Amino acid sequence: MRAAGETDALVEIVTASSQVHPVKGHVLFSGIAVDPGTGDVLVRVAVDNPVERLLPGMFVRPRLPRLVAAGALSVPQQAVTRDARGQAQVSVVGQQDRVHVRRVTAGDVVGGRILVLSGLRAGEQVIVEGQDRVQIGTPVKPMPWRGR
Repeated sequence: MRAAGETDALVEIVTASSQVHPVKGHVLFSGIAVDPGTGDVLVRVAVDNPVERLLPGMFVRPRLPRLVAAGALSVPQQAVTRDARGQAQVSVVGQQDRVHVRRVTAGDVVGGRILVLSGLRAGEQVIVEGQDRVQIGTPVKPMPWRGR
């Protein structure tokens, strides 16, 4: 039986030696604040420990369930900048190879890429590097980005 506030979100527990705990835990609650420096979020997890493999003070890493967004677009993290009000935006290469700034709704960061929830269409060319050196409306020569 689960405690009050516990959700159905299953969490894998991985030890420092990369062993997966045989019993999955459940998310009790998740904080709403994200540390801007590290991206950390406070999450409390309850997990049964029937054979006492988990010990007090032991370092473990939880694998939390993530949002699945079918057909979502993602861009390299450095492609997203913020305007003076903190709104996420990307520079795109539009008609006649001219620069346009597009306000977007940014989601989670996954593997160094930001999920773009709205404001961008599949196939649009996004400027990943050099946004600070181009002006809106100026012509550019698009080049493929070679990720690091």
